[in-house]
Amino acid sequence: MIDLGDGAFLRPMVVGDVTEAYVEGLNDPLVNRFLVGPRSARQSMETVQSFVRMNSSDLHSTLFGFFLNGVLRGTVRVHGQEDGRHYLGLAIFDRSIWGQGWGGRLVSSVTDHSLSEMGLGGLFAVIEEENLGSQKAFKRAGYERLPAEDVVSNEVQKQMWKKERTSDDQAKAENA
Repeated sequence: MIDLGDGAFLRPMVVGDVTEAYVEGLNDPLVNRFLVGPRSARQSMETVQSFVRMNSSDLHSTLFGFFLNGVLRGTVRVHGQEDGRHYLGLAIFDRSIWGQGWGGRLVSSVTDHSLSEMGLGGLFAVIEEENLGSQKAFKRAGYERLPAEDVVSNEVQKQMWKKERTSDDQAKAENA
């Protein structure tokens, strides 16, 4: 568990965490407009539970639930890819807390945990050019944009961002 203070924490998701509010949040066009999977097909309790199960059994993925005052409000996912890189993705599906700085706090907390506790050498994020909220959150968390690695996918401009492990992260990893 990662304690964020203010009644907030992150912990790996379990199937029992999936709620109707989570499913409906993923189906909200304002929430899913930057989420590849959820915007491609309507989500159901079964599809979301399957996604949580898949991440629970994948040794290269961790799906953290973001809980505020005991209620699931979003997720942060760290997942490995075939290119050997680890990526971080963020989804806050409770729009009532948008604009309160949670995105930056979640990205920072999971990044710090991944680099120091999990020992990853760095993390990447692929962010759609129009997703200004995510760009701000990742920049606040110390990620740098890699314009040379930007891509166009399905006619959508996507930016590549990265945060590398620092000597402080290395020291924390060695002492963990």
